[in-house]
Amino acid sequence: MFEVKLEEAKFSHYLDSRIDARLRAHGLLPVTEAPSEATAVEPENFFVSSQKPVDLLRQLQAPDADAGERREPHWRLGAINIGDRVFFRDAKAHAIIGYGFAKCIRRGPHPWSDPADGVTPAVIVDIDRGVRFEHPIADATFHDLFNKHGGNRPDFCLFQADGRYARKTYLYPLCRDLAAELMTIGSSASVA
Repeated sequence: MFEVKLEEAKFSHYLDSRIDARLRAHGLLPVTEAPSEATAVEPENFFVSSQKPVDLLRQLQAPDADAGERREPHWRLGAINIGDRVFFRDAKAHAIIGYGFAKCIRRGPHPWSDPADGVTPAVIVDIDRGVRFEHPIADATFHDLFNKHGGNRPDFCLFQADGRYARKTYLYPLCRDLAAELMTIGSSASVA
C-alpha cells in the first residue's frame, strides 16, 4: 500500500485543466485567453532557453508526458498557467531577449516532430504580449543575478558548478524578486 500526498488546490487545477483541454480538443470549449494585465493576479515567472528563433517570445513546446512521452525535469510546461510570465533566452545570442505571457495552453503534435519518425504529442503554450528588451541581458549578468536571488533549486539545477548552463536547460521557475530585477534592467524595452 502507498500514500499519495497532493495539494488539493493544485490537484483540482490540474484536473480542471485536463478536462478543459479535452473539451477544447473537441470544439466544445473556446480557447482561453490570458487575462488582461488590469485583472490578472501576480503571475508566476519562468525562464526558458531556446535555439529556435521562431519560438522566441511566441511559443513553448515540450513532449507530452501525459501522452506517454518521457518525463524530463526541464520540460515542466505543466507548471505554467495562463497569464504566467516567461523570460526568453536566445541560446544562440547568449542573452535574455525579453518576456511574454502564457496566452493559451493546448495539446497537439510537437511542431518540431519529424513526420518520418511519427508524430510526437506535445504540450504547447502560446505566448502573447511579448516585450523585447532593447538591450538583452547577457548570460553573465543573468548568472550573477540568479545566484544573488538564491541560485539553483535542489530538485533541478539551471547552472552547473562552473557557471555554464546545465546540459538540459529549457524551462525553469524564477522567483518574483529576480523577475522584477530582470524587468527593471530591461525596462527600456519595445513591444515585440
